[in-house]
Amino acid sequence: MRTPPAALPPAAAAIRTTVLSLAIAAAGGGLAHLAGLPAAWLAGSAVAVSAAAIAGFPIGLPGRLRDVAFVLLGVSMGTGVTPQALERAIHWPVSLAVLVVFIAAVIAAGFLYFRRVSGWDRESAFFAAIPGALSYVLALAVTSRADLPKVATAQSIRVFALVAVLPLVIGSVQEVVPPQLPPVGGLGEILALIGGCALAGILAAKVRVPAGLLTGAFFASAAAHGSGLVSTGLPWWLTVPSFVALGVVIGARFAGTTPRTLLALAGASLGGLAVSVAVSVVAALAVVALTDTSLGQALLAFAPGGLEAMIVLSLLLGIDPAFVATHQLARFVIIALTLPLAARLAGIGRT
Repeated sequence: MRTPPAALPPAAAAIRTTVLSLAIAAAGGGLAHLAGLPAAWLAGSAVAVSAAAIAGFPIGLPGRLRDVAFVLLGVSMGTGVTPQALERAIHWPVSLAVLVVFIAAVIAAGFLYFRRVSGWDRESAFFAAIPGALSYVLALAVTSRADLPKVATAQSIRVFALVAVLPLVIGSVQEVVPPQLPPVGGLGEILALIGGCALAGILAAKVRVPAGLLTGAFFASAAAHGSGLVSTGLPWWLTVPSFVALGVVIGARFAGTTPRTLLALAGASLGGLAVSVAVSVVAALAVVALTDTSLGQALLAFAPGGLEAMIVLSLLLGIDPAFVATHQLARFVIIALTLPLAARLAGIGRT
């Protein structure tokens, strides 16, 4: 009888998983880049890693490596903020007011769809309808009678679909112009920028700002570049690997999801996605009618996807990252502050 191979030590297994995940992500991003697709390195890597996770491959990144990638992504996005872009912030209160209405509408519409059309129980329908904030949603859902695989699958499919398809949609409604990033400066200037933004990210994470490492680094970089104090960008050999790492984080949401489970829940999840996107489009059109915001910019700001992914897409698609980040962060904060009360009003009990 053939002796099965000995299991790898935990450290070696973790290294193998990391290398495999990054290799799959880089291959997917590289193919998408060669095909000329928008947001190629992020969308292509997320699609490839999601497929590998569903196929049963070990997928994941060490927490420290993910944190480094998030800081670099935040710094990179901040380099796209200009003084001219900040001058348009006068219109943001209007779109933020629309955002409040949008959040209530998308939750109500999604809940009715999952409850009445898909026949899901009240708890699962409610948590599956929340637009984003997956970790927070699951933390609350686990204390209820919600079916966690249903909630997690519906939320993950929405994030995956938006990252994969939204760049193509935005490219069809407006020209996707590569972002005009500042030239790469000297090594000392780059290290100082990364160090300062990393400190801001750590402080933001300490005070529990949503996606603190990324958003803290972003707003620090945006303040430095938007004020004109800093004028350096990051080299491609730092930004591209960061996009690939985020693709792994997105794809890893499907780790442990079997093809059978995915197929069983795909129909309801895609229907819920269609409902939430329809509400997002209506909200985006309202913002376009009320302000001078472009349709692509409004669609991305109101997209009910992951906070980190939507902000990164703004940079890759040449869309004002300050506008998108502010609205995506506001959506997360509003959900975090109101979700417990909304659950109580919806009759969602605890286990």
